[in-house]
Amino acid sequence: MNDETYDIETKGSNVVGLIRNKWIQSGVAGIPFAGGAIQSFMSNVIQEIDQRKWECYWEGLESRFLLVEKNKVNLEYFESEDFIRRLRRVYKEVVSGADSVKIDYLRNYIIASAFILEFDSTWKDLALRHLENITGSHILVLKFFFDTQKKLSFKDRFELHQRTENSPVVLDKVVKALDCGDDTLVEMIISDLCASGLLASWHGGSSSSKGWSVTDSGLRLMNFLILPKFD
Repeated sequence: MNDETYDIETKGSNVVGLIRNKWIQSGVAGIPFAGGAIQSFMSNVIQEIDQRKWECYWEGLESRFLLVEKNKVNLEYFESEDFIRRLRRVYKEVVSGADSVKIDYLRNYIIASAFILEFDSTWKDLALRHLENITGSHILVLKFFFDTQKKLSFKDRFELHQRTENSPVVLDKVVKALDCGDDTLVEMIISDLCASGLLASWHGGSSSSKGWSVTDSGLRLMNFLILPKFD
């Protein structure tokens, strides 16, 4: 064993010791998931956390349903296999640590899926797949594009030769609107949304600064998710 390896292992042992001390101070002996009582303890803790997250989600969902007119909801939907199948996927997102914004839109998703206005099952699948693959920050960025450009035609969003006030949307405008000081992070989120087909780059006019517009798919997704009009 050379000196460098020994030094690394020594540092690692110190860190492990500190971690073990934290467990002892919290009343839990041993190492997490090592088996026996500790494994049972951790299992119970995780189940309790998951249950709290799900109860919070469901309470918010029921509160939101109180704002919906009864004649707009297909009550039979809640007995359907389709509802159970989608709810399982939503449950997975909720207990896996989805942020508060995403949780909010996952509530909207269930309500929109239950509306009398029938949506194609494939479209519901696509909308849920998008939700599973993005974070609340992605949703906030996409919603900003939606709010800014929802009244613009495809031509206005992508085919004009000169920039207008709302087309394309440039990075600085998004960063300012979301009150986020991290330009790089916002641009990475925009790139993710472009890869998902919800936003696209604008290629007209001057290339002095990059700009993007919301695609038809992005508009449809947001229209679906804000259908209950809770914003």
